[in-house]
Amino acid sequence: MSKGARLEGHARTVVFALLRVSGLPLLARHLIQKHRLTVLLFHQQSPGQFDRTLRILKHRYNFVSLGEALDALEAGDLSRLPDRPLVLTFDDGRASNASLIPVLTLHGVRPTVFIATEVVGTRRHFWWTHLTAGEVTSFQALPDDERRSSLSLRGLDPAREYDEPQALSAAELTALASVADIEPHTRTHPVLTRCTPEQIRDEVEGSMLDVTALVGTRPRVFAYPNGVLSDEVAALVAQCGLRFAVTTEPVLIDEHSDPMRLGRIFVRDGAGASELIVFASGLQGALKRLLRRA
Repeated sequence: MSKGARLEGHARTVVFALLRVSGLPLLARHLIQKHRLTVLLFHQQSPGQFDRTLRILKHRYNFVSLGEALDALEAGDLSRLPDRPLVLTFDDGRASNASLIPVLTLHGVRPTVFIATEVVGTRRHFWWTHLTAGEVTSFQALPDDERRSSLSLRGLDPAREYDEPQALSAAELTALASVADIEPHTRTHPVLTRCTPEQIRDEVEGSMLDVTALVGTRPRVFAYPNGVLSDEVAALVAQCGLRFAVTTEPVLIDEHSDPMRLGRIFVRDGAGASELIVFASGLQGALKRLLRRA
C-alpha cells in the first residue's frame, strides 16, 4: 500500500470515528430509523469480517428478511416490523459469499443475494474485473452493443471460462439458498440505461427465469446493476412482472417509497466499525444529498 493510500485510510478512519462519537448515528437510529426500513448493500466480506459486521449491527438494529419487509410494504404498514428494521443484501453472486453460510447460520440472519445469472454457475468473470476504475466508467457510458464489441477487441470475451471462478458455483448457490433469498440482477450485469428495450427485457426476464431454474423460487424483487435506472427502465422491469426493485440510492424506506426505486445504502467491503455504523445510520447518504443540493 502506498503512503498516500495509507494516509487516506487513516483520514477516513478518523473522520468516521468523529462522526460516530458525535452521537448523530445514535440520534438517527432512534429518531429517523425507528419506523423506517434500512437496507444495506454489500458485495463480499470475509467470514471474520462479516461476523464482526453482524455483531455490530445486531446491537443497534433488528434484522428482518427482505421478504418480510416487502410483505409489510405491500400491506402499506411498516409497523408490522420491529423497530429499527434492517435488511442485508449482496449483489452479483460473488464466490466468496458461499463462505458466509456458517456465519449466517450462527446469527440466524437471512440476507438477499442478487445474482448475475449467466456468470453464476460458470467460470466466467464479471466483465469489469479486468479493467481499471477509469476504464470501467468509460465502458459503462457506451451503448451496450458497443461495450460488448469493445470488450471483445480487448480480448475480454464475457463467455470465456477461466481457471478460477469469480462467481458462486451451482452447488454453492444451492447451499446459499438454504440461508439466503436469491433474486435476479440481470444475466450479464450491463448498464440498463445503455441497453435497448429488447435487451432490457432479455436481461431482466431472462434472469428471472434463470433464478427459478437455479433455485426453484419465483423472483419478487430486482436489483438494478450499479443502481442505474431511468423511468423507462423502471417501467420495463415492472412490465416483466416484478413488483419491487432496489437501487443504490442511500435513502431509507417508508410506506410512501416508490416500490420500483427502493433505496439501499452501500457499505464498502473494507469498512471499519465506525464507518459501518455511520453508513448504516443513513448519515453519510443524508450528507451526500445535502451537498448535492448545495
